[in-house]
Amino acid sequence: MQDELEERKRSLVARLQPLERQLRKVPSNERQLLQIMRQQQIKEQLFLFLLQKREETALGIAAQTVNSRILDQPYSRGPVSPNRPQIYLFALGLGILLPTTFVLLRDIFDDKIYSQKDIERYTRAPFIGAVGESQHQETIVVKRGSRSGIAEMFRLLRTNLQFMGGGAQQQVVLVTSTVSGEGKTFVTINLGMSLALTGKRVLLLGFDLRKPKLSKYLRGDLSPVGLSNYLVGQAGLEDIIQAVPEQENIDFIGSGPIPPNPAELLMGKAVSELFSALRARYDYILVDTAPVGLVTDAFILADKVDQAIMITRFGVTTQAYLKLTEDIYQQQKLPRIGIILNGVKEGGSYGYGGYGYGYGYGYGYYEEDHRSRKGKLVKWLGR
Repeated sequence: MQDELEERKRSLVARLQPLERQLRKVPSNERQLLQIMRQQQIKEQLFLFLLQKREETALGIAAQTVNSRILDQPYSRGPVSPNRPQIYLFALGLGILLPTTFVLLRDIFDDKIYSQKDIERYTRAPFIGAVGESQHQETIVVKRGSRSGIAEMFRLLRTNLQFMGGGAQQQVVLVTSTVSGEGKTFVTINLGMSLALTGKRVLLLGFDLRKPKLSKYLRGDLSPVGLSNYLVGQAGLEDIIQAVPEQENIDFIGSGPIPPNPAELLMGKAVSELFSALRARYDYILVDTAPVGLVTDAFILADKVDQAIMITRFGVTTQAYLKLTEDIYQQQKLPRIGIILNGVKEGGSYGYGGYGYGYGYGYGYYEEDHRSRKGKLVKWLGR
């Protein structure tokens, strides 16, 4: 009996030990269970939220479903945009507006002279003719046998100058300008050359004692002895007359050393004696003087000459200086004033390069123009 009880005791103890171990594990399991339950609750809420959003999205899609249908297929004869006719019309208007605006603004702000019409707008002095811009560096462009455009222009100026005289004496011609740089010395030399080619005896007289250029253009330097020496009695007439190099029937008198008192020299008796002596020796005397817009030298010589030429320059002379020319013409400060437009550029108002500038004059220029165009073509091909 004792043994049986011991055996039952051991059996009960053996059964009790696992229960005790399980009992000790209860708090740990409970904590794990609580964590699992919380995670399950969170995931359940997330699932319900996503399920709700899916249902809301499905309802939104169902509400936006278009219940319309296409009855006829669309068609078009051309693109709706861009509108080509509208663009072309705008471009045409812009093409007309921009040049017109440019011309109007140029007329408003640009006061330079570009044509015979500009000259006639501001002065009633007779217009003799125009001279094109030289494409070469030569001072003398009028030579025997020359058929260039500028040479023909000077021949036309010679003819117009003779017609302007109307049979009156025009042996002594004064050439001046309003300001420096308008080309009066260049015109004087070549107009004299055109007169000399007719067999007339011509003298170029450098009366610009302030900024002499005549001798420099013809000789390459200033004359050591010239007009100023003669006027102060330091040289005789034969000492100051020089032949133009390599030219016939034309001489010149350089200005000589620049004097300190040019105006006083011009008012002396020696000037009258000089003109009297020269009139007896030459058919034409072209007097190159200082600009009238700066000094009064030309006005002092007015009673010694038969005619005056006022040189204006394309794109240089201003309207204000033409108004000065009109005042001189109206007040007759210079005898029988005529105006020459110098330096007309190719393609300008006188058709220079074409050419025939309002007088029906259209021959003689092809030789020079052909060479010029050929040179431009060779230069372009060589790029």
